Parts: sequence; structure tokens; C-alpha cells
Amino acid sequence: MSDQLELFGGESFGSRKPPQQPRKAAPRTPPKFNLFLAVLPDRFTAEQALGIGSSFLKEHRTSGRLRPLSKLHVSLNGDSFHTLPEDVLEKFSSAMKRAAEAIVPHTPCFEITFDRLNTFGYGNGDRPLVLTQDDDANAELKRLYEAILEEDRAIFGPMHEGRFVPHMTLLYGKHQVQDQSVAPVSWTAREVVLILSERGADQYQILGRWPLRAC
Repeated sequence: MSDQLELFGGESFGSRKPPQQPRKAAPRTPPKFNLFLAVLPDRFTAEQALGIGSSFLKEHRTSGRLRPLSKLHVSLNGDSFHTLPEDVLEKFSSAMKRAAEAIVPHTPCFEITFDRLNTFGYGNGDRPLVLTQDDDANAELKRLYEAILEEDRAIFGPMHEGRFVPHMTLLYGKHQVQDQSVAPVSWTAREVVLILSERGADQYQILGRWPLRAC
């Protein structure tokens, strides 16, 4: 009998452990959303911008995640409408649409130019590599941001926003870039869109479009 027990791992039937209960699945984290008004580049400009990002990765032999073409944008809001729970999206999006309707149709279209490459943020995590410009450039874009911010404050009440730095994020990686010049990337802004972005989703949802006044 002892020889037979060894074939089954040396266990007797009475010593077997009871079957383990299946583990309960971890509760799903509720999705978080970002809402923001933005200006989108045309396709030619977006491809030109991503070309700068791709050349940077090759030149510096570093890794990074280029943004999808469809996600390139210049935001016109700060962080006040980031990481929103789903149950407030309708309320906030309706208010942001009112802000856009009050400001955008009265604003003439304008040129946007970026000719600097920089990194935002610090630490060991992934940081955004962005196209940006000198402080005194893109005055029309900054005026549009300020007008939208004032309208948002009239709707939502006091809002604290940091200094607005117009930029377009090209990729995320662990690099650190000191401000450097690149070939200018320019286009004419002709509309403003309201974007809904779910954390981790591949695509943006466009919730509204407002054309700028003809140049």
C-alpha cells in the first residue's frame, strides 16, 4: 500500500485539502473622463507634427509612444474638467457648449505656429513631448483661451487655472528635453470642438463643433 501512495504524491485520501473557493473579482474602477474645448490641426499639419516626434525618437535613440493622428489637438481648457465621473458629464458638457456658443462664433479665425520642442513635467514616469512657442507668440489663441475661461467662470463660479501655455503633445516617454528649435508647424484655426476623452480609450468623441468667424 505504501508503494501505491507514493505514486499519488504520498497522500492518503483523508489528508487531501478541501477545494479552494474561487477568488472574487476585484471591483471595477469607475471610468474617468476629460472634457475640453480644443483646436484641431488639419491632416497635413498633424502628419508634419508627428514627423517631428518620430525624428526625435530616432535621433535620440529613445523609446516613446507617438500619439494617434486623431488625438493631436491644442486644448483651450486647463485641468478643471479632468477626471470627471460619468454622472456629471451631461451637466458639464451642456455648460461648456454654452460657453463655446457665446464666444467662438464672434472670434475671427487665426494662425497657430509652433517652432519649439520641449518636455513638460518631471520625475521618472512618462512625460509629454510637446510642440510649443515663445511666450509672446500665438496671441489670438491666448485671447480665445482667456475669453472661454471668463465665460466658464461666469457659468461655474471661481476657477483656479495655471498659466496657459499653448502646446500640442506629440508623444509620451521617459526623455527630458531642454527647449529646442524645430521647423515651424503652422495652420489656420477655423473651428473649436468639444472633446470627450475616456481614460484609456483609443479615440476621442467630438460632442460639438463651432466655426470661428471667417478671416
